[in-house]
Amino acid sequence: MSERELMKKIQELAFAKAEIQLFLCTHEDNAQALEDYYKLREDLAGATADYERKYGPLTADAVVGSRYSFSDMPWPWQNEKGGGR
Repeated sequence: MSERELMKKIQELAFAKAEIQLFLCTHEDNAQALEDYYKLREDLAGATADYERKYGPLTADAVVGSRYSFSDMPWPWQNEKGGGR
């Protein structure tokens, strides 16, 4: 999966997770929705970890190591054709 495809998947999963969270605010006893929420949360975490492993951190919280290197990473628009460092 390309970087762009993986980012699109992450965005789709994050959107679906946010939507189901809103639904659960008014339907807290809906077992299927809660099961779907946990699955989306797991899928989003996996896709995010996959992206960060391949392309670098998505958020400053994902930085690990002996120095704070988040600002060294290219911005998303710098990874596109014609851009970058």
